[in-house]
Amino acid sequence: MPDSSSSSPISCSPVAVLTGEHRVIPAVLTDDRTLLLAADGSVTRVVDDGLEERGHRLDCASGPVVAAVRGDLLVAQESDGLRCRDAESWAERWVSPLEAEQVCPGLDGSLVWVVERLEPEHIKLHCLDATNGVAVAVADMMDPFFASITQLDVVTVTTTPGAQQMMLNLGGGQDGIGSWLLTLTQGVGRKEVRATQLFPRQDRAQVAWSPSGRRALVWDNDDHRYLSCDWAGVRPTVTAEGDTEIFDEVDGVGFWETFLTEDLALVRSGDGRVWTFDPATLTLGRELQVEGFPLVTAREIFGRDSEYTMSPFHHAGRAGRHLALTTWAGPDGSQQTVVVEVADIVAAL
Repeated sequence: MPDSSSSSPISCSPVAVLTGEHRVIPAVLTDDRTLLLAADGSVTRVVDDGLEERGHRLDCASGPVVAAVRGDLLVAQESDGLRCRDAESWAERWVSPLEAEQVCPGLDGSLVWVVERLEPEHIKLHCLDATNGVAVAVADMMDPFFASITQLDVVTVTTTPGAQQMMLNLGGGQDGIGSWLLTLTQGVGRKEVRATQLFPRQDRAQVAWSPSGRRALVWDNDDHRYLSCDWAGVRPTVTAEGDTEIFDEVDGVGFWETFLTEDLALVRSGDGRVWTFDPATLTLGRELQVEGFPLVTAREIFGRDSEYTMSPFHHAGRAGRHLALTTWAGPDGSQQTVVVEVADIVAAL
């Protein structure tokens, strides 16, 4: 992979372009379904030969979708509670009164992990039985970064054989970012959730995990650099440290990361542009552009007297085997959601 951002961009054709903003319903682990949620709550699935209207709806609030799909489970925070449905038939399985801020089914699908925020600095962790929504364990945790953005990721390389585990990322911007390993343990007479911070010396670290769960791409927000980690033992081990100059080279990276394969990731810079990234050597590769959607200027987006170049997309999300990118709103408020297949990006390289 090239080690300079000056290399020519790669260009991919979109497999679908949808009118309006469509939010991603996250797919867990190897679930390759791409489900998109429109502003009116309708659900569309991206399939090989185009788009498939599911005929289903979710009553979700605006903003990031608090939902996840894995196997036959689809769990989503709706206006009247946290609801679990059959992912294909849409039949309701159970409803919980919880106000979830983040939700994710566990590795074997038997548990649903939930983050609920009680106060800006106080969150509650719930492990629910996936069959009926009954709480298996509950734990309180203080948010050290005060009203963080939360994210749950399934752990595929366990530190405790047979244990149920989940990764919790807390992102509070300049106040700090961090990652905790959550483990369901058997306490005295009841089950408990134990939280262990993974990178205590990089307490402003945000993590993206490879498909196998063996490799982590870590953004160290204190030193403005990437770390490459291998998780073969009890905890991740740092195997490489990136160059801090990358942060300045492309107007700040570290805003968003996702693995495409074990050996290829994507990162975003502060201007929203997307770059390929080698997680082993921690080198920036070529810029990813989408055919028909050229770079834009700040003047075009915000009406300012500026020729500052930016991505045409204000949001990027991973959805199964696709990337979903949403454009900035035009002068008339119109937006588009562009879908690109991950395999096409890999092939273009």
